Amino acid sequence: MKIAFISDIHGNLQAFEAVVKDFTKEHVEAVIFLGDLIFYGLYPRQCYDLLVSLHPICCIKGNTDANLEELETFVPVSPQERILYENIQFCNEQLSPEAKVTIASWPIAKRITLENEEILVCHGSPYHFKDQLSLQSRQLEELAARIEKEPVNHIYCGHTHIPQIFSLKEKRIVNAGAVGYSFDRDNRASYCLTTIEKGQWENMIKRVEYPVDEYAKEVLAIPRFGHNLWYILKQGTFEKKL
Repeated sequence: MKIAFISDIHGNLQAFEAVVKDFTKEHVEAVIFLGDLIFYGLYPRQCYDLLVSLHPICCIKGNTDANLEELETFVPVSPQERILYENIQFCNEQLSPEAKVTIASWPIAKRITLENEEILVCHGSPYHFKDQLSLQSRQLEELAARIEKEPVNHIYCGHTHIPQIFSLKEKRIVNAGAVGYSFDRDNRASYCLTTIEKGQWENMIKRVEYPVDEYAKEVLAIPRFGHNLWYILKQGTFEKKL
């Protein structure tokens, strides 16, 4: 069985389409979405429609997916928050009422069974969608103590925009990275291709080329994004070089 774990699409349709094309060539049999679908990108509605067309066996709510639920109570008090508000509002206008209800219904973590083995899927961590489950995380020791008690061997996550596969308290942690934009200085899209054969699990991080220059040019023309998203897309990081 082959499964594609995808995360952090962030409204980047060109990257999402390239990833779908790649895992279709790999003959995947199932898709699992790990959160952050629509926010901070140009094509929230189209990304939602494409995800639905894939009939994923599970969709997880990311922290930016939850932004839609906070729109009515969010009052921006700074220029940065105003930009955030405008982008949330854009997503809200683009999506149908049915789509917004569906996204709101997604869990932040879920146990699912694949090939007779239960795994845990989440966005940040099984406990909160803003947690960072990575080797660089300051939370790692705290999260490890909780994860050790989980009755699963495999945990799949996203949120950090940095793909990683590592062991933590005898658990296999797979961070699928990001489809929409990365933070590891590699501006290609990222996803995890998992193959299960005769009880053996093989996880492979795949990087996929897409027309990032074209998308970055579109982004640069939108005032609410300013220069920030353009820089991230081009450089594969939000950190400015000194």
